[in-house]
Amino acid sequence: MAKTKEMRTFNISVVGLSGTERDKGAQGVGKSCLCNRFVRPLADNYFHEHISVLSQSDFGGRVVNNDHFLYWGEVTKTWDEGQDFTFHVVEQTEFIDDTSFQTLRTSTFMPYIKRAAVAKVVSAEKLMYICKDQLGIEQDFEQKTMPEGKLNIDGFIIVCDVSLVQNRPQEDQMRFLQNCFTNLAKSKKPVLLVATKCDDAVDQYLREARDFVSNRRVGIPLVETSAHENVNVDLAFVVLAQMIDKSRGKSKIIPFHEAAVRRKEVLDVATEAYQNLVVRTVRDYHDTWNSVSKKLEREPDFQHYCDLLGKMSAKKLFRRHIKKLKEEHQARKQVEYLSQLPRALDALAPSLDLILDRTWPSVQNILQRQDQFEEWFVVLPEDMPWRESDHVDSMVDKRIPFDLLEMPEAATVFKNHVNKLQAAQKKERMKHEFRRLLEHTGHVLPGKPWEDVHIFLMEEESYQELTEGEKIDIYTYHQRELIERAREDFQELLFERADLFARLDPHEQISHQDLVDIKEALQEETRYQALARLDNERDVLLLKHIGFITCPSKETCLSGPNCMETLLQNAVDTAVHRPTSWNRHSQWMFDPNASQLNIVILGADGLADELANEIKLQCNEEEYTLDGNIYSLELRPIDGDVTQPMSSFKTPKFTPNATCRRHPSPTVCHDCCICVYDSVESLKYAQSSLEQTVIRSGTLSIDKKERAPFQGLPCAVILARNSANTDKDLSYLREEGQHLAERLQCPFIDISSTEFFPNRKFQEAQIQQAMRALVESFRHREGWIGSQSIEQLMEPDIKVKVCTVCGDPYNVELPLAPLLNHQCCTAAPEKPSTLIVETFLGSCKRRVELRLTSFHSAQKYRDELVHGYILVYSAKRKASLANVRAFASNLKNVPVHILAVTESGSVNAFFMNDVEQVLITEGNALADTLSAKFSTTSSQFQKQTAVFTPFFKECWEKKESTETAYKRQPSSEDEPTEREVWDSTFGRVRPPATLPKPSRVPLPRYSYDEAPQNYNSDEEPPPYNGEGYHDNHHEEHLLKPSQVRDRQQQGRAGRFAPDSAYQSDGDDEERKKRSKEQEKLERQQRKDTKRKQKEEEKLKKKMEKQKSKTKPFPLPQQKNLSGNYFGLPMEKIVQSEDNPIPLFVEMCVKYIENEGIRTEGIFRVNGKKEDTDLIRLKFDEEEITDLNDLQVADGDHKVSVNAAAGALKSFFVELPDPLIPHSVHDDLIVAISTKDDQIKVRNLREVLRKLTPVTQAVFKYLLEHLYRVSEFNLDNKMTSENLAICFMPTLMRPDFSTFDMGAQSQKILLMDNFIRLTPQIYEEAES
Repeated sequence: MAKTKEMRTFNISVVGLSGTERDKGAQGVGKSCLCNRFVRPLADNYFHEHISVLSQSDFGGRVVNNDHFLYWGEVTKTWDEGQDFTFHVVEQTEFIDDTSFQTLRTSTFMPYIKRAAVAKVVSAEKLMYICKDQLGIEQDFEQKTMPEGKLNIDGFIIVCDVSLVQNRPQEDQMRFLQNCFTNLAKSKKPVLLVATKCDDAVDQYLREARDFVSNRRVGIPLVETSAHENVNVDLAFVVLAQMIDKSRGKSKIIPFHEAAVRRKEVLDVATEAYQNLVVRTVRDYHDTWNSVSKKLEREPDFQHYCDLLGKMSAKKLFRRHIKKLKEEHQARKQVEYLSQLPRALDALAPSLDLILDRTWPSVQNILQRQDQFEEWFVVLPEDMPWRESDHVDSMVDKRIPFDLLEMPEAATVFKNHVNKLQAAQKKERMKHEFRRLLEHTGHVLPGKPWEDVHIFLMEEESYQELTEGEKIDIYTYHQRELIERAREDFQELLFERADLFARLDPHEQISHQDLVDIKEALQEETRYQALARLDNERDVLLLKHIGFITCPSKETCLSGPNCMETLLQNAVDTAVHRPTSWNRHSQWMFDPNASQLNIVILGADGLADELANEIKLQCNEEEYTLDGNIYSLELRPIDGDVTQPMSSFKTPKFTPNATCRRHPSPTVCHDCCICVYDSVESLKYAQSSLEQTVIRSGTLSIDKKERAPFQGLPCAVILARNSANTDKDLSYLREEGQHLAERLQCPFIDISSTEFFPNRKFQEAQIQQAMRALVESFRHREGWIGSQSIEQLMEPDIKVKVCTVCGDPYNVELPLAPLLNHQCCTAAPEKPSTLIVETFLGSCKRRVELRLTSFHSAQKYRDELVHGYILVYSAKRKASLANVRAFASNLKNVPVHILAVTESGSVNAFFMNDVEQVLITEGNALADTLSAKFSTTSSQFQKQTAVFTPFFKECWEKKESTETAYKRQPSSEDEPTEREVWDSTFGRVRPPATLPKPSRVPLPRYSYDEAPQNYNSDEEPPPYNGEGYHDNHHEEHLLKPSQVRDRQQQGRAGRFAPDSAYQSDGDDEERKKRSKEQEKLERQQRKDTKRKQKEEEKLKKKMEKQKSKTKPFPLPQQKNLSGNYFGLPMEKIVQSEDNPIPLFVEMCVKYIENEGIRTEGIFRVNGKKEDTDLIRLKFDEEEITDLNDLQVADGDHKVSVNAAAGALKSFFVELPDPLIPHSVHDDLIVAISTKDDQIKVRNLREVLRKLTPVTQAVFKYLLEHLYRVSEFNLDNKMTSENLAICFMPTLMRPDFSTFDMGAQSQKILLMDNFIRLTPQIYEEAES
């Protein structure tokens, strides 16, 4: 009997509100879900949706079988205490036709209320229902029929939906519930009410259901369930079974919330177990579900989780884990990339100048343009984010994906990078300020320890910001620099005080009293006091200096490897040689048997051909008769590029030193050149061509090979007639032609002043003069070299010493350039650092020996015969001038030429550097005191090969008096009575040789009507004014007219007049006579000085009256004959009509404003001279148009802003005329005489309209730039007044003919007003 109870099967019928949507609302009450969850509880077998709208065919299928109920199949449940319950479940529903949306009719159709209460359901071969997809394809699903085609119902479950459903009033459901229960009660079967969808229940609906079952007339149990959450589903069916079979006990009905909590705990345990299983099993986010699920099928935790939540949920959790792994990997890579990003920014954007005040996107664009970009970043395809790319999985390529920079974290890294740079910049600024603090505070002295200093610095910001170690390191380094600078300053002081050491006798021992006297003389000097804490070291430096002064040598020179003795010898070895054209076997030597002349005719614009035709007209069958001699001529006109084969001096058909083509064997040829020009363009062509073939170039420090392939070729320069030339043009062409002839050391043949044939470019006499000059050149060279002995060749006509100061800051070849580039300059054989220059002195060529030496070595040669001294000093070094002054104080009865070396040209140096201005002025005054010549180097100094010729001429003219005075000097006891001279050629001692009398070959300057009949006349070369200003156009001098008069008066007084007595017998009466004459001369000089002052005042008044007629003092100009950019008129270098600003000016201004407009001291502090020269050189060679493309020689940094500013100023200095012409200076000064700025602006506009359009545009552009610079004066310290001081001498060059210091102050004020009022002058005018 008990076994029968255990095996009993309970047939349960599930009923609830059914029908059309109008009857049941938008959703069903959950009957199908309840049955599904109970019969097939596994998650993968549970379906959330079921359908009640069928087609007629589906309704007639075996699953529905034309019935309005579904058979859900059989299921067995094990309950408490191991009881098994077997159920057959039937769902009473109502199917709707999908066409008419009405209830499908059957043969035994009855209302749902009655049909739901039937106690027996019959349907033959009715298949078990699984899901809606089963309809129509029943064969693809499990096919199980209802047992025997019929079931007797044991109990009923009424389903009540307690959730909110659209279009279904709760009253209708409760009404249906009441009617249904009434019908079911008639069957006498147990009935159970199940509240479905309690997980989404409406409390009111749930209370109504509870009220319904609690009604005394109903009295049935209520089980609250949720089919979706699988809560209390099994409990509902078991409770009904226990109601049917009371012997099975009675289960406690668990409230829904409590059951839901228990269900959640089960699910959580299963989920946690499965998650742990997945974490242990899956470690690579590339794993797939198919491969992993096969591994997990054997795991109980996986199966349990699938039973409860299904494989889809397991797959979702797996994917979630994979996503987590991927995100973790991406996060690690992101951290790796972001940690690498600061290093990338350090490499690609190491300075704030590149990224400051820029947005992060704009900085990204800048990074892409950097050269090292690909070393740090990789650019992925646009449609592939870096997270999804294969790059994140690469273990080799560690580069940063570029699109990662779009992340906020990357922007944060960039901000941190900027902050780091700013902090580093601040740290550097603090270090810099601390160094400046150490430099400017008066408490830091050489040798003073840190402990005695830091107490005075504690209140400073830089002191507080730096660590103790940083401060000590900076102080230690500063002390080393300070001590080294103090040593150098003290050494320079000793050189500056050369007068203290000049009285020391090198033959006597230095006494202690001598040291005391020197120290007492120096003790008031700041540079002496700077080494007070290093007294022993100061004494060592002093003794070392005294040792050098008393016993000078190259080995003990304090300049070390930069000793001038070494540098001078290197210059002679590398830059000087003897042209092969002056060898005895040169083709340019005269041969009396020669009858062939090969003549190269050089001339542009057809001049060469015209001259060749004129020569041929004077020939008879290509034979030219000159002075009774017949010469065969071979002419080669050239008017093209001489570096090209077609226009070369040497061709297969025309070869210098070739035999005559008409007389091949016995005839010797002479080669020569005639240069002809008639305009500026043809002159430029001639100069350029000759510099590439005949003339030594001005380039310094080249090798010892010949620098011109035809150097020494006999030449003649002819100025041809051109009717288009004005008198001014003709004067300029004549002057430049004479200068070219001087460089070639050849005659200049002027045009005729009497026009026999005004339409002809050449006259017959001009051609004769040229031919005669060429022949005489050959004869002179043969007579000079061929007729004299070697002893005579070695003996110079005059001897000059060129003395330089060791340690001077200039290239030693700069002051020597006119000598090194001289056409006839050679190195003296077996005489170190000695040059031989052959030049015209008077009417004949003379040999000048120049011994190049330092001042300390020159002391050893004081007893030698010297006809003149060239004393060179640096205009940037006081010690240099002091050495010159000390050395010159002992020079008597010998001509002296003082040369001040200024690397930027004398005008630039005088106005742009206060130190050079003072030293140039003092050097000039020293020259006046010594009655010496004075000059300065210039921008064209290396091309002025005749700059020393006037001095050599003076030495030659005073040679006799100099030698007489030398012979009268008392000799020392150790010297022989007859002075001996070492002949290095023959290695023996001999008395001075009698100087040979050289042949006299004049350097003529004559015109057609003044041509002498005999070329060997005594005619003088170009006139010389006697004061060294032979070529104002090419040499720069800073002399006032009064200074010129002083020298003329001193020259007239006769510098050697007192020494004329040395020419007598030398008795006492003659000495007394000389003394009286000397006193008389001194009295006369004092009277002349007073008279000069009065004459100067009269001259000043006279010049003011004749101001309109007086031309300005000729400032140095750079004649741009070689095609250079600098020095050309402004109108010739404009970029276009629309943009008249010169490209160089525009380039410098843009660079200054972009790179360093805040630079302290801009336009006042000079940049490196090397950088400034590099800017000009590269621009002139058309290699740069943007200074950002230019790097200095070491390649580590760009040129400085100060160098660019200096280059800009030098551009305006070298203009042929000042940017603001002298003609408007007075008008401009009057324009600012008022105090009202508006009136000033109006007046200045009126005056500016007088300037040319190009000048107005350039001046406006420059003023706007200077105004922008002044706006940052808090940073750069350059107010409008400071800028005016810097630019006034550059833009408004002083007129030395009317030089007035008071006027210069007014001009500075004028320039200040220009800069300060720039916006009002131009902006309002344009509006």
